[in-house]
Amino acid sequence: MGHALKISRRSLQENNIGKIYHICDWSQLYRAIGKDAREKLRNLFSKMGELVRQYKSKIPETDAESIAHEFMRAFKSGVVVDHDILFNPKTFSDVLLIGVRSEMFKKKAFPHFCYGLIDYCDIIVAHGYIMNDNIKRLFLDYLTPSTSNEEVAEYCREIRNLIAEAEDMLWSPGTLSEVKYALKKGKTVFVLRGTKLRKVKIEDVSRFKEVPFDNYGLRLYNEIWQPIAKRVYRTLTPHSLFKQSKSKPT
Repeated sequence: MGHALKISRRSLQENNIGKIYHICDWSQLYRAIGKDAREKLRNLFSKMGELVRQYKSKIPETDAESIAHEFMRAFKSGVVVDHDILFNPKTFSDVLLIGVRSEMFKKKAFPHFCYGLIDYCDIIVAHGYIMNDNIKRLFLDYLTPSTSNEEVAEYCREIRNLIAEAEDMLWSPGTLSEVKYALKKGKTVFVLRGTKLRKVKIEDVSRFKEVPFDNYGLRLYNEIWQPIAKRVYRTLTPHSLFKQSKSKPT
């Protein structure tokens, strides 16, 4: 989804937000901050790894939020680039950070780690799963499995119906919860609509269509939806990704 982020950056500039320095991996983060901040973040990443080893499942909310706040304070106080920062949380999934297990920390600390990051942001830029006619066709092909498992078949039918109804986007439960949190905190939130960003209000969120978890505790969101979504978007060119649907955006 890197192309989408580039378009978001241009759209932010069009909204008079200023020059943007985009961070989506460790090397970009490293270049954006000074020596002292780098050392503080290294120590925080080590602490993340310790918490991952300490807790087998969920990391306590207070620890998750505390680490997020420490991270943002160290980061914001150490910025050396003369730009506004567009920080992508996928930075924590960078292969260079595998050793400190920051991606696993983010998963175990969800959603309160992400909420803690949002607390220190001025503007939130969010986007869901972009939908147009071409993308819908790809999803519908994948979501017509030959299976005798009724739970799987029911889940696929539910998502196919959602896709058929979607006008421009579907949302993951996690991203949608972060958008709601940011709005309740009074943050300015933009969401991607086609190739443009649109400012949203809390009442707009009720119209967003959310990809559900299954009703059986089978982790079908993780086992079916996420792998298919990755497969679909990896096959798309920027042109096919942003080709307009015949349906009108909300």
